[in-house]
Amino acid sequence: MQNLVGYGLLLPFVLFFAILFPDFITYGNIAVKANEITENAVKMAERSGGFEYSDEHGSVDLSSYIQEELEHKNLNPDAWDVEYTEGRVEYNEPLSITLRSKYTIKAFDFLWDEAKKMSIVSSKSGIGQVYFR
Repeated sequence: MQNLVGYGLLLPFVLFFAILFPDFITYGNIAVKANEITENAVKMAERSGGFEYSDEHGSVDLSSYIQEELEHKNLNPDAWDVEYTEGRVEYNEPLSITLRSKYTIKAFDFLWDEAKKMSIVSSKSGIGQVYFR
């Protein structure tokens, strides 16, 4: 009889974590992919002098690169808000990028909407490495 009570108390906790475990793994996987994209985009922006600009010497547009990377990593580009430093970034000037989205926990589908959404935010900053004359 004591084992039955012990299993009765332990079973809800084990089921709770067993149901949420796949969602937390998926959330972590998406967060890692977003961090990779922001890290690579900042490295490229540091070397090219910004995320998006055009002048008489040429133009840079890393927004298309970011969209392609989101698609390549199986992340819906329409679900992500992308914010980055606009214009040219001079040498030793700061630049940054932020990716934001929400992940819906599927184990909580029977509850209300806001209780099952978790924010995913990936930010990275860097310093411009290009001298402009």
